Amino acid sequence: MKWDATMLETAHQLASERPAGWPEFLQSADSSRARAHLEAKLTRILNAHRAGDRRQLRYLTQQYLTSYDACLAATRLASRKMRWDRRPKKTELKSIAENLNAFQGTREEVRLILIRKGPGKFRPTLDFGIENRALQYLVLSVLYAIAELHPRQFATRGGPPAAIAQVARAIKAGNLWAREIDITDFYPSFDGNKLVDLIPVPKKVIERVLLSRHLHIVPSTLHHTTESRIGPADTDQGEVSPLEKYLADARRGIPQGSAASPILAEMLLAPVLHQVPAGGEVVAYADNILVMTKNESDADAMTESLGIALKKHPAGQLWPKISSFPPGGPIEFLGHLLTSADADGLRIQPTADNREEFEGRMNRGLARLTGSTVSPAARKRIVRDLMSDLSSHTANFRLCDNMEKYGQHWSARIASTGHGGSIMPQSKQSPTKRMVFWPHPDQEEVITAALNLAEETAGTKFQTVALEYICQNYLGAGLQFSDPKQALLYARNHSDDPALFAQNWIGVIEELCPELTINAEITLKEHAAA
Repeated sequence: MKWDATMLETAHQLASERPAGWPEFLQSADSSRARAHLEAKLTRILNAHRAGDRRQLRYLTQQYLTSYDACLAATRLASRKMRWDRRPKKTELKSIAENLNAFQGTREEVRLILIRKGPGKFRPTLDFGIENRALQYLVLSVLYAIAELHPRQFATRGGPPAAIAQVARAIKAGNLWAREIDITDFYPSFDGNKLVDLIPVPKKVIERVLLSRHLHIVPSTLHHTTESRIGPADTDQGEVSPLEKYLADARRGIPQGSAASPILAEMLLAPVLHQVPAGGEVVAYADNILVMTKNESDADAMTESLGIALKKHPAGQLWPKISSFPPGGPIEFLGHLLTSADADGLRIQPTADNREEFEGRMNRGLARLTGSTVSPAARKRIVRDLMSDLSSHTANFRLCDNMEKYGQHWSARIASTGHGGSIMPQSKQSPTKRMVFWPHPDQEEVITAALNLAEETAGTKFQTVALEYICQNYLGAGLQFSDPKQALLYARNHSDDPALFAQNWIGVIEELCPELTINAEITLKEHAAA
């Protein structure tokens, strides 16, 4: 069967329309067969949703959520996303996947962690185990298929850099009047009873996976007893302890820290953003919304309209907190400070508070490394956590001026302190080893491309760090290819018998397409010519 121009165009269109969150999920499949199987199922869900066929959508979603291939891919992805010291053994993943049930949920403990927001103030977030995480990624793949977002929502599409880039474009286009709308207690404000009517996912799945109220939440690293691990999410029954209040808040709405919550929140906010009258730019990242216009009256009208729509949200009343910026800036958004400059055009920096918070974390981590009682294992763990924090920071703030040099500065300090104070440790004490490879030209091309991509993805300039990312990815998901042609090329390069190679793959195609009759003659070219 030959691919004509129409078929190639259709394939390209399907690939371009693939939701942004699918590649990561599909790459976690156990095999190329499973990957193709999952993409076909998700595509059918997407098409049923676009066609407005609710009955077919419900059937396909239930079929998908109970698929072993989908459960295993979700479990593998969840494991890879967990901290290295909390990941289950690889031999346990299939067993975990076999027992996943999105319609029943799990009674796995969820740890409540309080993140300090200021003097005496904390933001509760949840730390999930492998079962909850796997269920979240399983349902998340469906949410990506049915999500209809506003084009200026960036929490799940590009993150802070994409949002800041849009803000910068808006400023350069003359939108100098800016208002920021921040929603108070965003995630807890959604009413679960109303939410089930707004998201086209089975009700039991929403209740057991996407909402907080059925989670088995327990305190973590708090100086309280764990007697409060049970009880209703109700703060109206007389006086309650601070811990009880945080536990009650954590059981409201959608869970902070869930892999599925960002896209779910954006799906719920998208209709509100579409109601904002034209007249300027809207840039949204989760519950942080920036309105930018070319005059004050448009800014006031758009902000007022957005505030009214939020308070009337069908999934729960949302309370906006509005901040205004002087015409022309500076504008603070997502921890960035954007300032117009006559000579340089636009200056982008982290805000002073953001930089102070980040450098405080770095300095506290470095101080721990200088302790004389730190074991080698603990030292390695601290260095890894610091490098991870640095990588995340530089990635989120990569549009800021001189961020590359700033990241190199902190990377050097971490390396120096991690090795006892010298940037280059003495050879006798060095824990590093030299590894030399002599690749063929085609191998060198593949290796160089992989290292460059890993450096860009990880936000690092160190090839050893990039190589470690590549190795971890291989250990977690095995050998992977971006398309079938690459997989076939790899298999052909490692086959000594071209005729046997072709025969084997024809057999595979016959298995995949039982409705076709395939007649093929395989001969070597010199034999055919004779």
